[in-house]
Amino acid sequence: DLQTRLDKMHVRHSRRRLVRELFPDATEDQVQAEGEKFPDVLHPLVRTHPLNGRPALFLGGEWGSDIDGLPAEESRALYADLLNHLIGGAFSYVHQWRVGDVLFSDNRCGMHRASEWDVDSHRRLLHRIILWDKRMPEGSRIAA
Repeated sequence: DLQTRLDKMHVRHSRRRLVRELFPDATEDQVQAEGEKFPDVLHPLVRTHPLNGRPALFLGGEWGSDIDGLPAEESRALYADLLNHLIGGAFSYVHQWRVGDVLFSDNRCGMHRASEWDVDSHRRLLHRIILWDKRMPEGSRIAA
């Protein structure tokens, strides 16, 4: 029943909401300016991976996203439940970094997050490379 319900829902990614949540001292002018630079975007909550055909939840950071069309409390609760389901043990991988490691992720069906590290003892260097498959259908491309 829940999967059928989720198939019909959309998730809103909002820079305004993100700024309000993460920067409580931001002025309303600052919040609105961010929203003008980066308008809210609606995406299907469940989308199909263009290559393997499998459904995947499309959740962003919990601070800037909510489920469209639901009352605020219900949206927050459902979003939290879905996020907790995804970051639970069955779907999570925690990498133990070693010098020279390279990690690849598919942003179409996975989430990634930096974890805390000892900034006094360890240096963190990140190179981000985005690969684009020109064979993919136009409608399946995701804007960076």
